[in-house]
Amino acid sequence: MIHKKVFKSNKNISCIGIGALHFGNFTNKEDAKKIIDYSVDEGVNYFDTAPMYGNSNSEKILGSILKKHRKNVMIGTKIGLRTIGSGKSSRAEIIKLNKKNIETSIDSSLKSLQTDYIDYYQLHYSDDSTPITETLEALEKAKQNGKILNVGICNYEKKDLIELFNLGNISNIVSGLHCHYNILERRLEKELLGIIKDKKISLLSYQVFARGFLTGKYSLNEKIQENTRAFNSRRFERFFKKDMFDAVNKIKKISYDYNCSIKEVAITWLVNKNYVTCGVMGFRNLEQTKEILKIFKKKINLQMLEEVENLVINDSFLSNYIYSIPNPFLET
Repeated sequence: MIHKKVFKSNKNISCIGIGALHFGNFTNKEDAKKIIDYSVDEGVNYFDTAPMYGNSNSEKILGSILKKHRKNVMIGTKIGLRTIGSGKSSRAEIIKLNKKNIETSIDSSLKSLQTDYIDYYQLHYSDDSTPITETLEALEKAKQNGKILNVGICNYEKKDLIELFNLGNISNIVSGLHCHYNILERRLEKELLGIIKDKKISLLSYQVFARGFLTGKYSLNEKIQENTRAFNSRRFERFFKKDMFDAVNKIKKISYDYNCSIKEVAITWLVNKNYVTCGVMGFRNLEQTKEILKIFKKKINLQMLEEVENLVINDSFLSNYIYSIPNPFLET
């Protein structure tokens, strides 16, 4: 397992982290324990959750299982969003990032996670109704009290990052950004990468496989199975076009040429970006976990990576897709 420096510190984080979105929803506690124990044994040391995942069931399951591993792992959780509705009508509602909500949420997460501190506490989305200085001051107080060790932000747009870092020294508390990023969805490169590099903050990415689209399991002529995340995703409605499937098939072709899976191509491309600190992935069962983590037992094929990068840069569809889509950072 590859490890990288993280959060402007001397600590190392595994290049793959476990996202606990499914815990308490699609994955029960017994299966979650298998995933976590196996991952730790394979060198994974970052686990990511949020109160909105399973109405805090994700935090509770994660906390109870990680107790025996606590000294050797980092836990990230969040404040700022809750889910309203269900299915295609579901949406994320913003929680105000005021002092009271932050203090209450941190204490609640500490209790659910059964821990005395949170390694990485993140603002799940920006809140225009609360002065950012109030938010940062509340986080600084929690850090001084030892309740949180590092602060990050998720799903922030360029204008939000510019506003935050224009505040001066108070913004230095922010040491990481969590945002979706993969071969297909690379808007981050255009809008956020310059800021990430300039401020030397860690980038944790999610949706490594673009909601499963980069696993190769979907077909343009086949309907998506109902009652799945893909079926309920508005982003997937935009994915289902001939140009997108043609692009994925080109990535598949590279995987065939190098006798590996399209998943291996996608994840190897991601973790070998020097500006990507950790790819956070959500597994539903142990089999999925083993399939992905075994990739890191293999030697990286640099020639394959070069071919993928050339495709990303030169393919007429892939090279322009990041500029044409709506801002997707809060889209399901």
